[in-house]
Amino acid sequence: MNNKILFITSHPKCPGGIASVYKSLAGELRENKIDVFYSYENDKSAFKSIKYIIRYLSFLRLSYRYTVFHLNTPLSLNSFLRDLPYVLIAKIFRKKLAVHFHGGKESFYDMIISSRILRFISSITYFRANRIIVLGSSFIEDYNKIKLLEKQIYKVLPNPVELIYLNQESKREIDSK
Repeated sequence: MNNKILFITSHPKCPGGIASVYKSLAGELRENKIDVFYSYENDKSAFKSIKYIIRYLSFLRLSYRYTVFHLNTPLSLNSFLRDLPYVLIAKIFRKKLAVHFHGGKESFYDMIISSRILRFISSITYFRANRIIVLGSSFIEDYNKIKLLEKQIYKVLPNPVELIYLNQESKREIDSK
């Protein structure tokens, strides 16, 4: 059976690294017939909660079509709560799950480590994924403090850097001229 993958990510108009990574991969995702679901839009409206409920119901409705969910998220309190329904749906319906952590907030990581309840919730949801993708190998050691996982569960995949930035002089070089 072929795996039908759903790439879950921020809307490309959102600020930040996750939307940037998605934009850099959009063409390849289309070429490989990988569908995209926007889990987050930079919405400041009064109806934000209602929109999330509708979004979760839409996700639930289409989730039966896919065998693999690839969730892109930071490890932060807001993202943890916002994306938890996607992880729960994946687990309830026994879908394969890849969680791609794009950094996060150290204060929330510390909160997970110090809270038995948060550590338990994390270990039975996000850290029960089939694959956990991190930005660097130092994250593996840190995340194993939340739940000890076999090394092959992890994949290190640094964020891409657009070529335009590689050819620019640093501010320090410019200031020294």
